[in-house]
Amino acid sequence: DDLVTVEERRQRLIGFVYSPFRVGDFVSSLTSVLPINPALQFAIYDGLTPDPRNLLYTNAPRLGAFDASIFYETATLNVPGRQWTVE
Repeated sequence: DDLVTVEERRQRLIGFVYSPFRVGDFVSSLTSVLPINPALQFAIYDGLTPDPRNLLYTNAPRLGAFDASIFYETATLNVPGRQWTVE
């Protein structure tokens, strides 16, 4: 049964589910399982670029202070429904 109009969808709506996602808690739980060198600095952004407006988490003392040496890397992660950039 396809619900085409907004009114049809509203009539069938039963309720909403809300579940906050707390990135700091998520990262803390990872670091308790996977030991990470305390000198390793990283930031996680929502989206395909490291945009400070989309910062989800960082352990770096200053945003944008990453050393662009051979030890600098960026990667994208496919988190269900979203793309994250890790710097």
